[in-house]
Amino acid sequence: MPDPAKASEEDVHSAWRVARAQSDFAGLWLSYLEPMGNNVAEDAGELVLNVAFTGDLQRHEGELRMRWGGRLCVTRQQHTMAELHRIQRELMGAVGKKLGLRVASTSLSDDENVVNLEVLVVDEQTRQAIGDRYGAGAVRTTAILKPVRQAAG
Repeated sequence: MPDPAKASEEDVHSAWRVARAQSDFAGLWLSYLEPMGNNVAEDAGELVLNVAFTGDLQRHEGELRMRWGGRLCVTRQQHTMAELHRIQRELMGAVGKKLGLRVASTSLSDDENVVNLEVLVVDEQTRQAIGDRYGAGAVRTTAILKPVRQAAG
C-alpha cells in the first residue's frame, strides 16, 4: 500500500538501489502525471516510479514498497539490464567487428528494454544477423548513411 511518509527523494533513491541490485533488474524510470514545470517535478506526489524485472514481480513490488511509498509501477521486461549491457559491449567490440559494423554510438533504453545502436551504414543482412543473435527487438539499429544502389548498366 502507498505510504506518503516514505515518498521523499531519499526513499526513491533507496528503492533505486534495491531494484538495481536484483539479478533480474530490467530497467527503472520516472513518469510524471502532469507536465513538468513550475516545480511539479519536485513534488513526489506527481511522479510514478517505474521498475522493470524479468522475474517475480510480486516479490519485487513488496521489497520496493518497504522503501518507497509513492506511486509505483512494477512491470515485466524481456531482457535484464545485465543482458542489454552485454549485448552493447559485444556490438561495440568483437561481434560488431565481425559483422562489419562501424558503431557511432550506443545507448540503453530502460523503458523500451532495448539497445539503441547507431552505425555508419547497415544492410538488411546485418540487421537480420543481429536479430538472429540477440532476438527480435533486443537491438534497435539505425544508420547514419543509407546505402547507394548503382543502376544496372
